[in-house]
Amino acid sequence: MKEMLKKEAGFTLLELIVVVAVIGILAAIVVPQIGNIQEDAQVNSTKASLSSIQTALEQYKLNESNNNKYPDALSDLNIDSTGYNYSVDDDNKNYSVYKEVNGTTYYIESSSSKISTGGGYSTY
Repeated sequence: MKEMLKKEAGFTLLELIVVVAVIGILAAIVVPQIGNIQEDAQVNSTKASLSSIQTALEQYKLNESNNNKYPDALSDLNIDSTGYNYSVDDDNKNYSVYKEVNGTTYYIESSSSKISTGGGYSTY
């Protein structure tokens, strides 16, 4: 008489391949989303910092002891301006502040009383 072979418990090769494929597809969807979250956080942090810098610049100019002029450097303000670029024109009526985040430049520009903000791909 032939002995019947006991069927061993376990997964077949096909079942394992399907599970690995599903995990791979899910990872391909989730991993890029995590990268975007970090980039969005950096961009939002930069925008918030630029807004604070803008407020500090305008307050500095309004201070009577500053003769209605912007500071010569961001270090004259009581803020952390590490990584930001700043320039003021010769007449001290306009300023520009910008920072590059992940290949995108975010900036504030002042043209007398007109202030604009925005972001776009850097031109370098």
